[in-house]
Amino acid sequence: MGGAPEHVHCHGSARRLILHQRAAGRPRRVARGLLRLLGDRVSFPLTTGAWIPVYDHDSRTFREVGLNEALLAAHRLEFTGRGQEGAVLLRVLLAAFDAAAGPVTYEEWVAAWQAETLDAARITAYLEQWEHRLDLLHPQHPAFQCGALTDFPRDARVLHPSYLGGAGGRMLSEAFRAEEGRFPAWEPGQAARALLVLIGYDVAGIKRAAPGDRTARAGKVYGSHTGAVAQVSHVNIVGRTVKDTILLNLPPQPRRRGDAPVWERTAPAAPMAVRQPVGRLDVLTWPGRRIRLRTDSEGRVDRVARHDGDRMPDPWRQLAEFDPLSLWREGREGGLVPAAITDSHGVLVPWAAARSVLDPDGEEGGTPGYSGVGRHLARILDEGWMADYGPVRVEASATLHTTPHKSVISDVSAELVALGTGGFLTARADRSDLAAAARTADVYLARLRAIVKEVAPAHHPRMADRIDFMPLHGRWEKAAGVLASDPVQGRRLWRADLGAHARQVLEMLPLRLDERARAEVLAEEALPIAEFTGNVTPSHDRLRHLVSPPRRPRTKAPRTGRPTLRALTAYGETKSLAQWAKDPRCQVSYPTLRARAAAMENGQDAESILTTPASRSRRPALPEPAAVIPAPRAALCKGCGMPVTGAISRCEECRAKRVTADWLYRKEIAEVIFSPAKRAELLRRLAGGEALADACIELDLTPHRAHGFAAYDDDWRGQLDDALTVGRDPDLDHGTERAYRYGGCRCPECRTAHDAVSATSR
Repeated sequence: MGGAPEHVHCHGSARRLILHQRAAGRPRRVARGLLRLLGDRVSFPLTTGAWIPVYDHDSRTFREVGLNEALLAAHRLEFTGRGQEGAVLLRVLLAAFDAAAGPVTYEEWVAAWQAETLDAARITAYLEQWEHRLDLLHPQHPAFQCGALTDFPRDARVLHPSYLGGAGGRMLSEAFRAEEGRFPAWEPGQAARALLVLIGYDVAGIKRAAPGDRTARAGKVYGSHTGAVAQVSHVNIVGRTVKDTILLNLPPQPRRRGDAPVWERTAPAAPMAVRQPVGRLDVLTWPGRRIRLRTDSEGRVDRVARHDGDRMPDPWRQLAEFDPLSLWREGREGGLVPAAITDSHGVLVPWAAARSVLDPDGEEGGTPGYSGVGRHLARILDEGWMADYGPVRVEASATLHTTPHKSVISDVSAELVALGTGGFLTARADRSDLAAAARTADVYLARLRAIVKEVAPAHHPRMADRIDFMPLHGRWEKAAGVLASDPVQGRRLWRADLGAHARQVLEMLPLRLDERARAEVLAEEALPIAEFTGNVTPSHDRLRHLVSPPRRPRTKAPRTGRPTLRALTAYGETKSLAQWAKDPRCQVSYPTLRARAAAMENGQDAESILTTPASRSRRPALPEPAAVIPAPRAALCKGCGMPVTGAISRCEECRAKRVTADWLYRKEIAEVIFSPAKRAELLRRLAGGEALADACIELDLTPHRAHGFAAYDDDWRGQLDDALTVGRDPDLDHGTERAYRYGGCRCPECRTAHDAVSATSR
């Protein structure tokens, strides 16, 4: 931000006059004043202005282009947008091309894929037709904005992505330290990208009511939704050029009646509206906020109006239907729910992103789901249209919110995940192997958690939820690359990585010798995986939730990469186990059906395993003891000779000897329960304004644990007090018992006041 505008356009004689005045050394305000007198205006057409980041393969430079050049020269440009900006810019590129010359059938898609360039004639005609509606600074209908807004109560800081992170996010940016009205203005190209990010990722909660909004209460609107992009996880295929990226992420389909991008629609009124999306173009450019930008005398954006916009009545169902970049899975009660590709710590898991694209239907033993991009890629690969293509990568992203009502964004996790070359992925068996390897990682993690939960000490039952799986993330790409060239070696390498990680986890856990020995025995029996499979059905009593059942003897051709027991023939029909589990004739769940199919002997009736209800047999009764065994004699303490009433001696001499060892043991356990990542997340939540009790519930902690960690870290008390002070409610009267008791504030001043009141009442 700052400096003279590079791509702000003026019109007619006014522009020539401005250039003459600047050449004469006159102040810019004089030129701008002449501009107003002549009735001319400042504009920034998104069709020709520089605002989309690309890499030019001809000039070998990174630069910014407009929509015209991005689409007409798509065969020699590479899209370099990543993260939040990349997600929203790609949606605009997809919508613009789809509206101008999008393929309707796969025959048209193949023709576009094999052509050297995109359809230049149709694209040029379309962008010329709608160029006036793609002007960022148009006085009546500015692009992606609401022209009916004329009051600009906020300065330019609202456009900064850190603004969506609450107080904690703003602490990371020095620009937010500026006073209201002194935030640096945005150049038009930067403002265009920031505007799309704000529309796609804006948080939920209370918004300032737009003029004329009948739903307003005391000047505010309640219950606004998060931006359409921030509601679910997304994946998109990263092509070598803009042309490849657009076609790989745009499944061909006819345009629905009434479906249109936002620039083709009538300018929306200022008040919030609830309406159903019409189709893909509508969802890709969904106007979830009413925003208007105001420029200063230099043509830079310095003020913003922001209000709630269009709301979907059932956003999950409509996004799953129309958004090809979103990820979904089957819910427990039917229907589709957003699929998670992050772990319990909010870190994006690369093999989960790969599996969502390679196995969207859950055929490798996972939960059936839906991915429009995944199914589109499968069709392309099955037809062999990418047999000569180089490396294929996907960019996955997920939005993490600090609070359950999604009023603050804590992070937008994004990562590039390599899948392999187009030639490797063309073979369905090789794709299945890679998807099965990804599913194997999930099986391994579930078993490792079960082992740790089995041997965890009684005083720490949640130790399994705090295992660090980050070391495996970097090893996945290497294993996937080896698997693409040598499947046998790739499997061996991936299993070795999983085993090494298991040993590392078990060695770092604060376990006693007997607990560690038991964990090693369970790991030897449960963790080895002979083949890539998603089957985790129990087979015997000792490790019922850890070990897969015995496999059916192989009677057919050797395995070619796809898992066995995929299909079942019954009632004259052959369907997958997942499909049979949904069939009304099936009386058992999918795990039970898979277990029965795995153990089914030759000649067994397939209909019987479908229709026989599941039953749980009674546990055998324990035999009565033959005789009463006398209690053993009480043990004596080796240090003082006194009888030991519990596990250890309680005499003062022995307790004094154990002080240091006990403190170190408790510190080790505390650091496992309250890991550095948990501590950082707690500080971030508290600085963002979340109450200590709520933050501890979300992180599976207690306030006592949060305060008590100061016994093991001298700096922790100061860090915790600083975060509580930054995020406290400014409307409360701090330093009073009322703020502590009724306001829920736990800042140092309120705690001191509460302690004083408690001391006087005792």
